[in-house]
Amino acid sequence: MTKPTGTRNPIVADTVMVELLWTQDAFPAANVLHATYNGDPPSVDDCANIAQSIGETFFVDAIVADYPTTTTFVGVRVTDLASDTGASGEYAFNLAGTAEDAGTVASACVLASWSILRRYRGGHPRSYFPALAYGALENPGQWDSGVVADFTIAIAALNDILASATSGTTNLSQQCIVSYVLANAYRDTNVTFPVTGGTVSNRIRTQRRRLTSSSF
Repeated sequence: MTKPTGTRNPIVADTVMVELLWTQDAFPAANVLHATYNGDPPSVDDCANIAQSIGETFFVDAIVADYPTTTTFVGVRVTDLASDTGASGEYAFNLAGTAEDAGTVASACVLASWSILRRYRGGHPRSYFPALAYGALENPGQWDSGVVADFTIAIAALNDILASATSGTTNLSQQCIVSYVLANAYRDTNVTFPVTGGTVSNRIRTQRRRLTSSSF
């Protein structure tokens, strides 16, 4: 892959970055999502309040039960990307899974594919959630249908809360994908594309770098 020309602009108007933070025994993992907002830019407290709403909506009992006790949902961090000095705040959950069986390899993942109303070169937006417990396996290559159903409900709820969470005068309005590059050059002004929904694959996917990761 050729590196884009120019300088990457970090500013994304009226948009927050949302990080779901995990540890899998000694291995950290993160899921990075984005959402647009209306109203005023969030304060540090607003970011933390929105982070709490997102985590409570996503990491519900059904999902907790699919994870081994060695996997912990550390928390959620929300960062305003609308300026170089945008606020950032997080909410700590530190909730471990409750499945009685051991965890699978750290590189295994649950894949959620997000839908947007745009075709583009380079693939489709995806989130790779951390590996589940062994009991969640249907066979060596697939997750159990019950787990897929749990995650289908969870990502729908996640998509909804990224379009509705509010704190103070900041209101999230839509989960989105941020485009920083056009025609192999960094954009002068970054653009967002709304996410219209998501699906969960029953196939076990992988993120090899999670085997050696040392930080979020």
